Amino acid sequence: MSVKRVRVTVELPASFVRILQAKAELSGWIKWANGCVKPPEMDAGSILAWLVLMEARGAPEEQIHVATPIMWRAEGPIIIHEERKVFEE
Repeated sequence: MSVKRVRVTVELPASFVRILQAKAELSGWIKWANGCVKPPEMDAGSILAWLVLMEARGAPEEQIHVATPIMWRAEGPIIIHEERKVFEE
């Protein structure tokens, strides 16, 4: 049985990355990633925002994998690190 997947590319301005950072801090994602025992409530949108933030901040592939909640690791979002590009206009 095949699994259908969709690949998208998102380009974010630095201001949006700062908004994601603020959301991560207010939602407790940062504390959880730093060893807090109780994981925060995260829906699919929150998971996606968290992974996009980590990728935008340049986290290594292994760190993003570890920070992905266990229930989303098997068939959840996959970050394509090779497609990361940072540029200034």
